[in-house]
Amino acid sequence: MNDAVPKILIVVPVYGAYDYAAIALRTALEHTRVLRPTVCILDDYSPDSPERGNLEASAVLKQEMVSRENRQCWRAYFSENHGLTAMWNYGLQQAKAEKHDYCCVTNSDVLFAPGWDVEIVAALEKYALVGPVTNAPGTEKEQFVGKYSVTYTRTDTPDAVAAVQSELHSVQKGRFKEHTLNGFCMVAKTETWWKHAFDAERVFCPHNRFNSKHELNPTPLMTLQEYELQRRWHAAGLKSAIALGSYVLHYRSVSRGDAFNKGDWLRKVQG
Repeated sequence: MNDAVPKILIVVPVYGAYDYAAIALRTALEHTRVLRPTVCILDDYSPDSPERGNLEASAVLKQEMVSRENRQCWRAYFSENHGLTAMWNYGLQQAKAEKHDYCCVTNSDVLFAPGWDVEIVAALEKYALVGPVTNAPGTEKEQFVGKYSVTYTRTDTPDAVAAVQSELHSVQKGRFKEHTLNGFCMVAKTETWWKHAFDAERVFCPHNRFNSKHELNPTPLMTLQEYELQRRWHAAGLKSAIALGSYVLHYRSVSRGDAFNKGDWLRKVQG
């Protein structure tokens, strides 16, 4: 890809579930159309990592990375479990250091649809923080892909995913909905991430100190930090929005590290 094309660093924290991370890696590299992608895999002290003696668990991910001779991806392993947003902060530091134009913080259990980035880039000309529509948006029901696509079905086959994205590109082009975002996949310009960072070294608050009502959390957990960030950004006059023409499938197979509360997540496509 031409060096003049804007760059995006896609940050994928991993805690096990290497088969899902391989899907995220492959589709991010193959399906990003208007940006030049680099994917960083950040292994947050996974119990089945090669560094801890399990050479088979990550074989699929390793094979996927080795096949990328153009060096569009790299992996970092951490010897302690830090949590999802600590990995996001690390990736955002690399985006700044390597001068990427954009940075996407996401989960390891996603599948990027062909051309997912086209409408994201368009939305970022107006909004500070942008996310796609998805099949599993959690409490952010306005991000549910079924509200905007008639071709959506609960399947992750390549043809089905491509069909949904093709429809959205046609019907929802240039349509953005100002709204809070689920944290499974969020994109901003790198300069924006850091201009409105939590402190000099971190974009996200190092612990989740707030509950869903923005009240102080007596027991900090690893959840809801995307809302703490959006609360700060909204207070500063920045806006977040859903790019209705962008689709990223979310498996919801997230694993939590031992240092944090573990959620009861299922490896399935949820509608």
